[in-house]
This record gives sequence, structure tokens and C-alpha cells, in this order.
Amino acid sequence: MKRKLKCIKCGLKNTRKNGKTKNSKQRYYCKDCKASFVIKRSDTRQRNYKVWFNKYLEGYTYKKLSEISKLSAKTLWTIVKNESNKPVLANVNYSNYKYLIFDAKYLFGRKYCLIILMDALTNIPIAAKVVKSETRKYIEPWLEELKKNGLESISVTTDGLDTVRKAFEVVFPNIITQRCLFHIKLQGQKWLRIPPRTEIGKELTAMLNRLMLVKNEQQKEQWIKSYLDLKIKYKDYLDYLLSKPAKQSFRKQLNYSKKDNYNSVKDTLKIRTAIEKDLLSTINLIDNALSNMFHYLEDKNIVRTTSPVEGYFKKVQKIKGFNHCGLTEDHLFKILEHKIIYDFNKNNEQK
Repeated sequence: MKRKLKCIKCGLKNTRKNGKTKNSKQRYYCKDCKASFVIKRSDTRQRNYKVWFNKYLEGYTYKKLSEISKLSAKTLWTIVKNESNKPVLANVNYSNYKYLIFDAKYLFGRKYCLIILMDALTNIPIAAKVVKSETRKYIEPWLEELKKNGLESISVTTDGLDTVRKAFEVVFPNIITQRCLFHIKLQGQKWLRIPPRTEIGKELTAMLNRLMLVKNEQQKEQWIKSYLDLKIKYKDYLDYLLSKPAKQSFRKQLNYSKKDNYNSVKDTLKIRTAIEKDLLSTINLIDNALSNMFHYLEDKNIVRTTSPVEGYFKKVQKIKGFNHCGLTEDHLFKILEHKIIYDFNKNNEQK
């Protein structure tokens, strides 16, 4: 049985719906005192403010909101400022999320860093925080706090930063760390140049292009074998590059100052060039990542890239205040927290 409203005049509950007003508000009729009335909510204005604030979080500009709401841009700015100062109510059951994606985005150059943890199965952000840098000093305490709230993850996909991996392994000792294959491919190709300048660079570039196509154990074994064969094929050349000193160490060996020039062309040929240095960096990159590159083949719930978080960063940048337009840094950080929780609740409602 539906619950009936009390009549605002006689107080009895013998009421029924009686059409709508010209403003589309529900009108009610009391069968006892014959009164027709409309329920006026005291929190209507506050609820409307929340609507405009949510629209702002979705990426609407003040100009667009002003056209829709018929409020001035100054009033809307005040609404955003006041709503952002309210505490963020995060009702997240972290124990439901086992497969994670982690990434970070620097703000205002490299002054601050936005770190985000996303559910790998639904691509929904579940936690975020603005810190000074993407280091263990800030990430570890944050993960400890999430662990106390019930977070127990099986795997995390990261861009490969060593400090991030260590932070997760300290807080979650049994966690599986999957390296982002797209980051490996992108960074490797950047170091090898486009087009590659050496023969080994050309072969490595072709291998990196095939990396994202590895979808089963057989292809994995073929890729690893071709990489190890490549290192054996060019072993003498790689050893030669390792024997050459870097520019800075070469200066120290010959007691050159920064202002001094080299004595002859022979001296410059002894130095490891930028192309050679970046080639060795690519080899080191693959060697360090190899053990954590193909966990996604063992468990289908593990994702192989951090692309969902990268895509979410682009959505965050649509916020008008993200580029520091009219808001202090403190207010922007509060808005980012509201944005994460709003998107989390919105995605859960759509399920």
C-alpha cells in the first residue's frame, strides 16, 4: 500500500494526487477538508545547487551553466566554491575490488601529482589523492589507509615506475604487478628514434610493434625467444657500447671542465653517443620488465595497459577549474576529490 501524505491544513492522511501546476509540480487534494495544495520542500534550493555542481563536474562551463540555470556566472562560481568545501562522502566497499590499475598525473607543471586507483573490471575510479610527487613517501601511507578500509587486491597494472611497484609490494606482499605494455612500447620506440638509426634498433622496433599482439602462451614464448636471440646476435656490439664511457664520466677521466673542448676527433669517438645510450636504455627497460609483462595471459581479469586511467585523466581535464581558472589550488584539489566520488556513484547507478 502506498504511503499517503498528510494534508498541510487539516493534518489527515486522506489525500490523493490532483494533477500538476503550470510549473510541473505535483498538486494534492484532501478528501476531508477539500483543500488543494503543493508540497514545498525547504531544501529545494540546496538540491538545485547540487545539480549545477554535478554539471560542473561533468565538464560544463560557467557560460553554459548560466544559460541552462538562468543564474549569473558569479552565482555559479559561488555555488561551486561552497559545494567543493563540503566533505566528500565516499561510501566505497573496497573489499569488492581485487584487480586494479594505478597511474598518476602531474598538475601545474610538476608542482603536484594526482594519483588514481581504478577498478580494472569496470574502469571505475575508486580512490584518488593529490600529493607532492609519485613516490613511496606519499603512495605507501595512502595504500595503507585504503587497506585498513578493506582493500585487498590481487593484481595492479602500473606504468612501471620502480617506486610505485615497491609501494604496492610493501603494503600488499602477495600482489601481482603487471607492467603496462603500451608504456614499454612507447618509451622503447621513443628511445630507438623514428626511424631507428641502427640495425639492432630496427629489429627492436619491429619487436615492440608486435608486443601488443601477444594474446596466448605460444606467442609469448615466441616473443621472448626472438628477444633473447636478438641479444645473442648483437652481443659483441652491446658489449662494445657498454665498454664506452658516458660523456660525463669521460670528462672526469681526462679531467675536462664543462667549458673545455675535446682535444681531437678521436676523443669524441670514445664517448657513448645519445643514440647508443638510449639503445642500452631500451634493452634495460625490456630486461627489467620481462618478468612482469605477461601476467595477463595467466589471469584474464588482469589488464595489460593503464590506458583506462589515461583516458580518465582527459575527462578530468575538461573541468573548467582544472587549468586554474578562478579557483585556488586548494579548491581545485577538493573538486577533484568530488569528481572521483561523483563518477564512482554515477557509474554504480547505471549498472
